[in-house]
Amino acid sequence: MDAKRIFVLGNGFDLAHYLPTKYEHFMSAMKSIEESKEDTTISFDELFKDYLTEISLKDKGNSFIKTKEMYKTDELRLSSEPPRVYRRLIYLSQAAMPDRIKLS
Repeated sequence: MDAKRIFVLGNGFDLAHYLPTKYEHFMSAMKSIEESKEDTTISFDELFKDYLTEISLKDKGNSFIKTKEMYKTDELRLSSEPPRVYRRLIYLSQAAMPDRIKLS
């Protein structure tokens, strides 16, 4: 047989712990990132805004309510800016090999 197959298996551990790890969660988060302005931080609520509407929050089966409670997501911020350590590493690499490493 010539067919190539990929099997994706999961035991549900992540979902049982209210982590937003479904493919649809990923696509929703990517949509939010694409719609956001560059060089801004994104909160958990902004990232998963499709699941955190006023109507969906009234739904007792909405796992995002539990996620927000368990993981204290109000303090979570995502940024497109690389961490300081990474920027420092790039700087040091540029100093060591200026002809090879360029920042874009």
